[in-house]
Amino acid sequence: MPAIAQADIDGNIDTVQNTSWLPLIPTPSFPAFTRGHRAFSNAGATIMASFLGTANISFTTNSESPLPSGSDSYRTFNSFSEVVAEAGISRIYETLHDSFDNIAGQALGADVATNTFSNYRQVMPEPSSCLLTMMVGLMTAIRRRR
Repeated sequence: MPAIAQADIDGNIDTVQNTSWLPLIPTPSFPAFTRGHRAFSNAGATIMASFLGTANISFTTNSESPLPSGSDSYRTFNSFSEVVAEAGISRIYETLHDSFDNIAGQALGADVATNTFSNYRQVMPEPSSCLLTMMVGLMTAIRRRR
């Protein structure tokens, strides 16, 4: 049964029980902890912010709506952090995850992104450097054949 319907037994006086609430989609039976969707969303956002030097980049994106109307949905965000927050709360609204799954997934994503960006990013040489390297390699190969 969804956590919203059982909020009276969660030990938190700030949560409100709603026994008539129903999720938009059926709650699947899979382990929730940690939250993969939040982890890879935050990893992507952290990598993009590290690469671009800021997370505060506005953009508009769209996705096909799963609703019967079939209309496309356009969303505008002011930062990568807004996208990650929306991705995080969406799975809670669907009752697929609880907030602690969300928090753990966000931390995991940030750790993976920071490690990846710090240890595996390689500087790409400019085209003229590549051409020069290839020419030196070709000339070395020709000299060795003589």
